[in-house]
Amino acid sequence: CRSIWLEFDTEVDFNGIEAYRYRPPVSVFSMRNPDNYCYCPEFNQCAKANWTSDTWIADDCYANCKDGFLRVGDCYGGIPVIMSAPHFYNADSGLLKQIGGISPDQEAHDTYLDIEPITGIPLRAHKRIQVNFQMRPSPLLDLTKNLPVVELFPILWADEGADLDQ
Repeated sequence: CRSIWLEFDTEVDFNGIEAYRYRPPVSVFSMRNPDNYCYCPEFNQCAKANWTSDTWIADDCYANCKDGFLRVGDCYGGIPVIMSAPHFYNADSGLLKQIGGISPDQEAHDTYLDIEPITGIPLRAHKRIQVNFQMRPSPLLDLTKNLPVVELFPILWADEGADLDQ
């Protein structure tokens, strides 16, 4: 449903081998990136069409369409799943205040790919993603009546990775 792209970040050393590290840029999860407009359900209500330049004026959308996550549920049959980087790395700072114990760290929570520059062989790769849901009380369940409304509630995060061994 969603592809991401990587950009060169820095040179790294992996077991004595020089490698180039690539990471997804902030624009992958940025709502100022027009490619992400479709991942915010409120976008159709808050954006205005600019017919002269064939673009959208989205200034009124950034209160509801926050940086750092994509609502990809329509890609999975309407399940209300929201994807982000683990611990809301590179996300709107307001999300960090909603959940205790969240501490984003680039080395622990960002996706990256290390490539040996001459041969192009990947030496190390880690794709990290977090699955979230919105949490709110349901009028159908008394058990949930005292739940707070939490915009993004982390369910799990995964690190699909591989490091070349000796």
